[in-house]
Amino acid sequence: MSERRRIPQASAPTDDQIRFCAGVIDDSGVAGRIEAQITASTGRPRTLSVRALLVALFVLAIDDRPLHLSGVTRLLFTGLSGTSRSLLGVTGEATTTRSFLCAYRRVRYLFHKVCAVMDPSGLPKSRRIRIEAFDALVNEMSDEERRRRSEALEEAVADLLVALVHVACADELARFGGSVGLDATPVALWSRGRSDKTGLCAADPDGAWYVREGDHREANGPSGKPLRKLLWALEATIATLGRGPGAVPAHPNLAVGLAMARPGVDPAGTGVRVLARVRARGFAPGYLGADRGYTQG
Repeated sequence: MSERRRIPQASAPTDDQIRFCAGVIDDSGVAGRIEAQITASTGRPRTLSVRALLVALFVLAIDDRPLHLSGVTRLLFTGLSGTSRSLLGVTGEATTTRSFLCAYRRVRYLFHKVCAVMDPSGLPKSRRIRIEAFDALVNEMSDEERRRRSEALEEAVADLLVALVHVACADELARFGGSVGLDATPVALWSRGRSDKTGLCAADPDGAWYVREGDHREANGPSGKPLRKLLWALEATIATLGRGPGAVPAHPNLAVGLAMARPGVDPAGTGVRVLARVRARGFAPGYLGADRGYTQG
């Protein structure tokens, strides 16, 4: 009888917690793949690994803490024991304001290096600008480059999710018959949306207005009509382990696939990509539970 990997209790980061998170990241294979893409053969060797960055973000996530790079820096350079620092290959400490800012620069530099090979958007971010100035700041990207980055991002997300699913023991997963549920949910962005009234673009222009009615898409924001839900957001399409008609619950309903897109933009295509990646990772096909948003039936 196989055993699941023991999940540590959420608390201040302990060696047990760091080992658990490092094990999941290692099982996914994502850190090594990204590392191979961003490692340069010239220049000063980088002293912080992608593995350490992803483990720190994972620790923050399971502790329900904000995924801020300052939090990653604080965890890696002030919150680890010697054993955990050795496990993650972290060198140096941040005991003063100056040393913390230096460590933060290392973390931020690495995070942007990772984004550079996985971010399919060339839109200017992190500041509101005039709509008429927006186009001049767009980083033009070929369709091939955008497709390559989008695939790299969705592959990484899929591998991380599958690694998390396999935290459950084999006996639990053996009861899964292949049926999945597919649905989408808005992910609100920490940004004011584009406003034709003020003439300003959003600080996070990859989002769009999400409305509860219709196909979840509203191009120009509020139009004066009463809406039940309206927010500047992305839309997450998520596939979860499910069960066929009449089957009794016999396994956890874990997420096995996810993709992000603008609200209402090609929901069927996004759903197909998510399901294809679930299938490619060895999950047998079964019943699909989904609403008519994917077929527009």
